[in-house]
Amino acid sequence: MDRLEEAAKDYYTEELEYHNFSHVQDVLDSAENILQRTEDHDIEVDEDVIIAAVYFHDAWYQKDPEELGFETREDVSKKVARDELEDMGYDEDFIVGVEDCIESTKHHSMPEEDSPE
Repeated sequence: MDRLEEAAKDYYTEELEYHNFSHVQDVLDSAENILQRTEDHDIEVDEDVIIAAVYFHDAWYQKDPEELGFETREDVSKKVARDELEDMGYDEDFIVGVEDCIESTKHHSMPEEDSPE
């Protein structure tokens, strides 16, 4: 997964207090715990899809999605993930799984510290 990490890092900025690459690393830690629990309970999930989605779930969060031609930040992140994963040779089913995971993050709101002034 090192290729994914390297590709994803460029889409985050440390200018945001919350939605930066440290946030991605925190989410990865949480995902690893959840994946371990799913394994402990014999629940099948595609670990690689989950990890890839974590890397890209807030990609380009610092940019205005409408200025990029998208409705939501998740739409931007899905496009970034698709482009990067296609370039790396991942298949369509894998990419769609990653996009679905990213879409599932739509429920949360922007932390106050990342809100535009």
